[in-house]
Amino acid sequence: MDESVKEKGQLSGEQSVKEAVAKPMPSREAEEFLKFIKYSEYSMVDALSRLPAKISMYLKVFLSLIWMG
Repeated sequence: MDESVKEKGQLSGEQSVKEAVAKPMPSREAEEFLKFIKYSEYSMVDALSRLPAKISMYLKVFLSLIWMG
């Protein structure tokens, strides 16, 4: 590894991540994290389920503009 990189301390972030991963997470913090992930997944699935309806609506508007104009 380049000595200048070590001197600047750019490896400290990588090392701290490894240390954080090695430590056990408190169960309450883990539960809050899982709730956040679950909500995020729900939001993504909800947005994707609405996408075909939006495309259909935009297509109808576009076709009606072409038909009228």
